[in-house]
Amino acid sequence: MTRAERRARSYQAGLAAEDIAARDYQAKGGAILARRWRCPAGEIDLIIRMPDCIVFAEVKHRTGGIEDDPLTPKQWRRLETAAETYTVRAETGQRPLRFDLVVIDGSGKVVIYENARQAD
Repeated sequence: MTRAERRARSYQAGLAAEDIAARDYQAKGGAILARRWRCPAGEIDLIIRMPDCIVFAEVKHRTGGIEDDPLTPKQWRRLETAAETYTVRAETGQRPLRFDLVVIDGSGKVVIYENARQAD
């Protein structure tokens, strides 16, 4: 398999994982506000309005488990900066913010790590 084919497969797996995660949040009463929202600071996979907060979710597709945090501190900072930009632009008000890490395994099982990164 070529590098381009691997990239395309990975991209499609990521889209499928985001679809699964979005359905899971919706089943829990969430409303999807944005998918793959971009700004100069970075991209946010899913933005969800839950009854009690706004969730910024980073979705990862993994064939195995996760032993360590799959995001570096630099990646978390980018996500937080993008979330700050979103809250200003979308005028989300004083709703609490939550940063979740969502891992989808090869079988489609969803594991949501709520508050994976605390907002400062």
